[in-house]
Amino acid sequence: MNFIEFAKLHISRLKNQGRDKTAKPFVTVVNALTDFNGPQLYTSKITSRFLKQYEGFLRLPKTITRKQGQSVIKKETFLNDKGLNNHMSAFRTLFNEAKREFNDEDTGKIVIRNNPFSTYKIQPKKRKKHKNLTIVQMASIKQHIPKTVRGCFARDMFMLSFYMCGMNAVDIFNNWDRLKECPERIGYNRSKTEGKREDDAFISVKIPVIAKEIIQRIDMKYKNIDRLNNTLSVGLRSFMNDLNLEELTMLHARHSFATIARNDLNISKEDVAIALNHVSEENRITDTYIAPDWSKIDRVQSQVIDVINNKY
Repeated sequence: MNFIEFAKLHISRLKNQGRDKTAKPFVTVVNALTDFNGPQLYTSKITSRFLKQYEGFLRLPKTITRKQGQSVIKKETFLNDKGLNNHMSAFRTLFNEAKREFNDEDTGKIVIRNNPFSTYKIQPKKRKKHKNLTIVQMASIKQHIPKTVRGCFARDMFMLSFYMCGMNAVDIFNNWDRLKECPERIGYNRSKTEGKREDDAFISVKIPVIAKEIIQRIDMKYKNIDRLNNTLSVGLRSFMNDLNLEELTMLHARHSFATIARNDLNISKEDVAIALNHVSEENRITDTYIAPDWSKIDRVQSQVIDVINNKY
């Protein structure tokens, strides 16, 4: 069976379901496998030895050609440990999907017999560096006036995310029309984990007055999330040196919200997790019995906002 052909079919199915974000890493795998081995790759050829050779190919600096819209671009690329982990994990998921599609364990009809990922070990990710900022640093971002329009936009989006319990940029983007109406609160499904949880990662967050003020002055003119993320990345970098910050990304807003809540305000980890829309594996079953209490999120949100706005 041609694995590349199956992978393209699987990607097409995901896109038809509106799951473009889920499909994106699989597209990258298909492109890289085609660069490495050509348009035909039979599943029987995917062995642990093949995977080791493929890993070496991914790590080497190379020029690749890709089509973006109507344009064809060339760029230099290679994968570090983190990129390799993400790439090979996506490859493994695709391979397992192929086995689910073509193997029938009940009848003993096994088309794909090899299991290369049982021998080949995916390079583990290095421990993530914490992306939290102190109360003083958060207050300095809130008060800072960037020199560029892009910087001002990024600063506003960063603070909006922070005030909304670390709401991800993609969720702000996807729910912008409703946010712009400035209701008292907004319920949404977190894109990162929607479809992976029984509750579809639903959360209801209050929209405080200070967040409404930001929403009213933001001009969300971006056609897709990629363009928005690029603007945010450039905008945040444009003023991070002014505040003596080594790094500044949208993730810092989410991490800082959680760290200030737990470490500075001594809010329980359980309540911080609820505010971040996280679930605990050990409490997953119990959670199905308990109706959500959004006031817990409101209390965490209110205390974190107060410590930024009242103390400084």
